[in-house]
Amino acid sequence: MKFQITLLLITCISVSYSQFSSTPCSAGPLPINCAENTINLTSSFSNSSIDDPSDENSIGCSSVGSDITAGTIYDYDGWFTTVANAAGEVEVYAAIVTGDPVVGIYSGTCSSPTLLTCDDDGGSGLDANAFMSGLTPGGTYYIRVWDYNGGTGVYNITTNGGTPPANDNCANATGLTVNAAPISGSNYCSTVETSDWNDCESNTENNVWYTFTTTVDGDITVNFSSIDCFGSGQGVDVSVFSGNCASFTAHGCTSINAGSTGSITTFTGSAGNYYVMLDGNNDGSATALCEFNVDVDFEADACASTGGTSPANDDCSNATNLMGNAAPISGTVYCATVESPDWNDCEGITNNNVWYTYTAGQNGNANVNLVSNNCFDANDILDISIFTGNCGSFTDVTCGAVGGGTNSVSFIADVGTTYYIMVDGKDQSGETSNCDFNIDVDLDATCPTAIFYDYTNGEVPLATNNPYDCNSSFLLTGADYTGANGFIVPGITINMSGFDSFSDTETYMTIQQDYGSGFVDVISWIQGDFPTSGTINYTGYFLDPTLPTNLIICDSYGDGALTFTITDAVTGATIQGSTVANFTTSGSTQCYNYVLPAGSMSDVVSWNITPAVSTNAFEPFPDGTAIVRTGYMMPGSYDITYIFDDGLGCSSSYSQTLVVGPAPPSTPVIDSLCGNAINNGVFNLNSYNNTVNNGTPANSVSWYDLNINPLASPGSYTVNTTNSPDTVLAIIEDAVSACLAVELVELYVTPSPNVVISPNPAT
Repeated sequence: MKFQITLLLITCISVSYSQFSSTPCSAGPLPINCAENTINLTSSFSNSSIDDPSDENSIGCSSVGSDITAGTIYDYDGWFTTVANAAGEVEVYAAIVTGDPVVGIYSGTCSSPTLLTCDDDGGSGLDANAFMSGLTPGGTYYIRVWDYNGGTGVYNITTNGGTPPANDNCANATGLTVNAAPISGSNYCSTVETSDWNDCESNTENNVWYTFTTTVDGDITVNFSSIDCFGSGQGVDVSVFSGNCASFTAHGCTSINAGSTGSITTFTGSAGNYYVMLDGNNDGSATALCEFNVDVDFEADACASTGGTSPANDDCSNATNLMGNAAPISGTVYCATVESPDWNDCEGITNNNVWYTYTAGQNGNANVNLVSNNCFDANDILDISIFTGNCGSFTDVTCGAVGGGTNSVSFIADVGTTYYIMVDGKDQSGETSNCDFNIDVDLDATCPTAIFYDYTNGEVPLATNNPYDCNSSFLLTGADYTGANGFIVPGITINMSGFDSFSDTETYMTIQQDYGSGFVDVISWIQGDFPTSGTINYTGYFLDPTLPTNLIICDSYGDGALTFTITDAVTGATIQGSTVANFTTSGSTQCYNYVLPAGSMSDVVSWNITPAVSTNAFEPFPDGTAIVRTGYMMPGSYDITYIFDDGLGCSSSYSQTLVVGPAPPSTPVIDSLCGNAINNGVFNLNSYNNTVNNGTPANSVSWYDLNINPLASPGSYTVNTTNSPDTVLAIIEDAVSACLAVELVELYVTPSPNVVISPNPAT
């Protein structure tokens, strides 16, 4: 063993022991090793008259308060002895029951002990935790305890020493029987081996060991309960390994707080030996010493334990036929195997797969429904992949995961086409799901629902934003929604395979379209979006099928050969068959450019608006979007319709009403005043608000000059006769539509006449 660590306590017993004495020469070791001791410093203890730490070192003892105060014994002190461990260390922890303990460690003779160190608050809160190293292994040392600032107290005390648990070392791990009742354990007095395995914190401390064996593959869960820790003990760290004490493979770890229960996350393990390591969780001040219960739950893999045979539809050539709109049939992926070569699922990782076929009797939306049950473990997610073609050459249609609330994968079926359906276990955290399931295919000749949103204002229906003001501009996005397939709009799907081991950091791909001024990037996948192996689909939606399209695939290292196909995202029809992009230019970027002519994709969407408006007002695009500019529209209501037609006999449409708010009413105003003594007239423009606003007080009015500069004082606007007439602007905003109207107000000022009265001479 390399060293021993702090020992703490479990139960509180308020009893004073004869080994805890008023003087060091009458003191002895605490009676309980590897557990707590309760000491009671009462007024019956006298002052031992040994020099105070504050006198001996002129510093006192480490404290969050006053070091001098902590290092002064004002009335009572008590003593016991302990022994340095094999590493030459002594550590004493004093947890508060009452009072505020201070602990000193002394060497020398009992008649004249010498202070080595002392501590007041080194533990959790005001607990004391004194530590000293570089001592003589096996040597006896004196422990002095007193209360901060004087007085009495009751403290729970632990110190190093005592016999480690029998399972202190990996080689002596305690055996556990799987699926048996929990057994009790403790890490009091446990030590750390010279070459030990790190826990979750990479800080293994006082660890103990357990072991168990499984005879077949299965799911393993290690549980801990009734965790009771001493002092500042935060809890425990637990780790599970397979292998042997010299070479381990980790299977998870976790921290569990004192007073709670916890488990290592369930994992599927192969038959063999497993080891469980438990050690105290260090909270930064002291290592946790804990008692606990431990047990192991084990569920054998049904296929591994029975040696079961593979399902009849394990291979593509033996696929089970499914009838449309028929009752579900049962299936399983237990004991299923992977063909070589096989077709990859959505993850690019095919596992335990089985096969089905379905031939569409008519055009429509097909749903492959699957509900998993009787799963081997908590992983109940299965992957479904749908192809056309044959077992020797497939084209992807779609794929998805079912389980966890999702029970179907949808696609648009073409009458007379046979579809191959592959079901395999979902790979989650390196573990494959094994489940029984029920599967069927529903064909709905009714087309999916067409929808569209106001994308610019937050993907909401028009109705929630009406009325729109008369100066807004926004984008509508339309699509035909088909459940698991998401939005169906014009686009292409690129199915890629053959990634080299560096492709996840080197490959990048861009879809471009030519809008009339040259090709521009529309959608890109950058470095990091690509796997290191397997097959994966990339779909670019909202593409304009009437425009030429470029697919550019690049690799910056030049050591791979990617194979890909391009299909129509709506119909699944092949646009470009299997093609190889062979990157041979080592150490530099190499790109391939594949040009798809206009019309390669299905032109499946269109728009309509009534009553008719100008082209500037409503501009639809074949990619499923449309721009609305209400500034070019008269106030009123407009019906906008989005139409989807997949070309396979399935069409749908959706309409919403757009209300364009009215502009506010207004009235022109002309007014005049006589000039004052200096030939100016002062107008209160605010008095005209109601007039220019045509009597609508809810609308707001603002005043500006002809340069659209706001008037500083519309309540006292001055017009000089030399500038008469003066024209100002009243800008009126409708309170509902926020539309604006502008009125001219002409202001006239005429000078006041000079009146002269003179006498008329008498005649």
